[in-house]
Amino acid sequence: MMEEYPHDAALFALASRHEKPEEFLETVFSFLQRRSPLFDGGVQAVEDAVLNIVKKYGKKAAATRFQEIEDEKDRKKREEARKEAEMRRREKEWDEEKKRQREELQKRKQKAEEKNKKQDAKSSEPPKFEEISEEGEGSEKVTKLESADAEENEDPNLQTPNAGNGGYTDNYVWTQTLQDLEVRFRIPLNIKTKDIVSSITPTKLSLGIKGETALIDGTLDDRIDPDESFWQRDGDEVTLFLQKVNQMSWWVSVVKGEGEINTKKVEPENSKLSDLDPETRATVEKMMYDQRQKQMGLPSSDEESKQRMLNQFMQQHPEMDFSKAKVM
Repeated sequence: MMEEYPHDAALFALASRHEKPEEFLETVFSFLQRRSPLFDGGVQAVEDAVLNIVKKYGKKAAATRFQEIEDEKDRKKREEARKEAEMRRREKEWDEEKKRQREELQKRKQKAEEKNKKQDAKSSEPPKFEEISEEGEGSEKVTKLESADAEENEDPNLQTPNAGNGGYTDNYVWTQTLQDLEVRFRIPLNIKTKDIVSSITPTKLSLGIKGETALIDGTLDDRIDPDESFWQRDGDEVTLFLQKVNQMSWWVSVVKGEGEINTKKVEPENSKLSDLDPETRATVEKMMYDQRQKQMGLPSSDEESKQRMLNQFMQQHPEMDFSKAKVM
């Protein structure tokens, strides 16, 4: 560039002292009139010379502008192709997730039906429980039996959590961490952002397209902080971000009665827990464990600790009768 236009630096320095291009031209012609023979041949000759120069660079400017317009068209085409490919990818991902969840739900229903048939065929003989041995093996077996029963009694209508510990409905897919939720909706590309309407309160949520049935509308599974919750649009996808108030529990659904999941099968990300300090992490892990135990009808960590202490005391005092002992 410097070899082709060797005077650019000097001219730029001079032009920068003028607010308008016309003022810069006036300075140039003032210099030529005073310090050159340009006007010796008369004004008409100067006008003809200047007009030829203007035509020459006018053509160059037009060609440059035309190329810029063509480049912009190509850029927009590539961007539209990218967005279309991304939309197809998201649509495929969405459909595959819903298909997987439907298949899982169908399997659970079939399993429940098979279990009911087996129950009808079984005798009404009550289950037998082993007495507690010195090592507490009987207690462990009872716990395993209760755990197995709890698993068999799971609601077949609940979805297995997806990779993001959430679920899906016909209108959206949602994921969650202990701290927040993400809800993704798909909308037509021709819908204007200003036509997307929403209402976010601590206990209720709605979002949809103006004049149409809401994509989501109902009472939240738990409270959120509306000041830290919002939505944003990217092409054909609207993503809703919700921050939980209680950041130590898993939600069954976004709004009650829609896309409910089996929280017993939630798998928290270890990377998230590793970000916490040791004391907080221990508290969160304990609460998560106790929550799962409660959902399965099993004792909490504190109750298990008390049971172990009672078992040890019973082993140390075999002469005592503990048949009426209860763990409080």
